[in-house]
Amino acid sequence: TPEAAARVKMVVGSIVLLKDQLSPQNLEDLLGLKRGLVRRTLRPLRSILVVPDADQVNGVIRIIHPSFPDFLVDESKCTRPDILISPKFQHTILAERCLQIMNDNLCRNPCKIAPTCVANIDVEDFPTRFARSVPVHVQYACRHWSRHLCEGHITQDIIALMSTFVRNHLLHWLEVS
Repeated sequence: TPEAAARVKMVVGSIVLLKDQLSPQNLEDLLGLKRGLVRRTLRPLRSILVVPDADQVNGVIRIIHPSFPDFLVDESKCTRPDILISPKFQHTILAERCLQIMNDNLCRNPCKIAPTCVANIDVEDFPTRFARSVPVHVQYACRHWSRHLCEGHITQDIIALMSTFVRNHLLHWLEVS
């Protein structure tokens, strides 16, 4: 169906352009998809992608052959428009999702460190607290939103999300970064 083709293009296009590998669950969180949808979408593509089993919580999706991404984004090599990935368009989607995730999830003192003036290095269990308090997809959004923004289109939706981010969450982002 056209919907299934669009979903494959969205999921595979994201995997190809992500700056860090993600697990299926974290990719679903990043893209705002329902649980299990990434695995179902990628099931027919297991000959070119390694998709961890559901019980492998920390397993990431990996591309088996390094030339696969090059093929998907090059219109001289990939002549089928239904699978051709537009990097500019996909980066725009990823930038928008990253900004939305940060606007929805960032807050002051996410690790609940008291007093707040204590340096992270002085908090004994900081790495554990950080991992528990800031989900992987939020960490990804905080690390890579600007790269996706630079490689995508600046749309009115992105301008609105940026405005909210700068007004309400810039300091929260600095705290997490």
